[in-house]
Amino acid sequence: MSEIENHQNIAKSVARAMKKKGWEITFPPTDTEEYDFKAVKGELCAAVQVKNWKRAIGVPQIRKFIEFLKLPMGDEFNRGFFVTTSDFGKAAITLAEQSKSINLATFQKNRLKILSQDSGTDVKVATNKDGKTYIGVFTCKGGVGKTTVSAHLAGALALMGYDVALIDLDPQHHLNILLPEGIYLPRKPPNLGSTINVFNYDEYDPSFKERFVICDCSPDFQNNPPAIMEKLNYCIIPTMLNPLGLNKNGHVIVSTLEKIRSLNKNAQLMVLINSLYNEKTTELIRVLKQEYQKLFKKLEAKDKRFKFIDPEECAIRFSKQLFYWGSHIYMGGESELAFKTIGGRCLPKEDFLRLVEYLEESTEIGQFKLL
Repeated sequence: MSEIENHQNIAKSVARAMKKKGWEITFPPTDTEEYDFKAVKGELCAAVQVKNWKRAIGVPQIRKFIEFLKLPMGDEFNRGFFVTTSDFGKAAITLAEQSKSINLATFQKNRLKILSQDSGTDVKVATNKDGKTYIGVFTCKGGVGKTTVSAHLAGALALMGYDVALIDLDPQHHLNILLPEGIYLPRKPPNLGSTINVFNYDEYDPSFKERFVICDCSPDFQNNPPAIMEKLNYCIIPTMLNPLGLNKNGHVIVSTLEKIRSLNKNAQLMVLINSLYNEKTTELIRVLKQEYQKLFKKLEAKDKRFKFIDPEECAIRFSKQLFYWGSHIYMGGESELAFKTIGGRCLPKEDFLRLVEYLEESTEIGQFKLL
């Protein structure tokens, strides 16, 4: 049986299971790719997409389905069901729950099961000997969004149900200014929300119970305490995909890598494109990406735990929400992250959940051995 025939059979089996629950099923023309069938029950009109995959469904697949429901071609639907024969990553489940427009379900052994957010597995990332995952956000140059990335990566983990410690190592103490009392991110009842707590280095105790520790590192490497740099499981190096970023930051990143490796031989180092404009298909973007890849190709060959993340796989896209993040300190509002949904979506939330997922993938494919 071909993969296409097998997929069609699985979709028909899911349709039969929903029909038994009182749904009226209609299959679209065979060349329809956006969904597999329509299910109607009372006032609900749902697009149902079925994936017969062996691996977990991730953020990109959920993002695409959510976007389809918001397009004119998805106007007839007021609900979406995403069904897989495998399972869903925790970040994908969080994105679906935050969207409020789709339900996730598994179809295994002819049984259809609707998932809640708590149905996701624990995030499988590298941990230190104390059971915590340490993530540094570092570059030898300021102005590339280091603090913004640190805070919103913490926010993505908090949305997924984890308490996070943010350690402010930058001499300008931007995290303490932007999030002086930390943040509480509520979750859908009856689930308890999560906290992001901000500490100076001398205020943090490893006995604290946060599973994830994210360090907003000082651009001056020698100002970062060696004791915590040695613990890093991951180090994210943000940069910009523009001509100036390539000319100036490329060599800075090489220097950054050398400095980190002087203290930590095991951390997974990742160059992340921040503030990426959406013109991904333009010739300029293509050329800049190729130049970055050439610049880091030798480093990747030499250091198996160094990687330039292809921005088509994972990047932080430019958005006004992130650009103006921090304005609350001037407008008199409460501390917050750039996670508000505007026009039915939130680019920062999508991108940072995808970043968490990328950290998982880097561990799953064996690039990092647990300490």
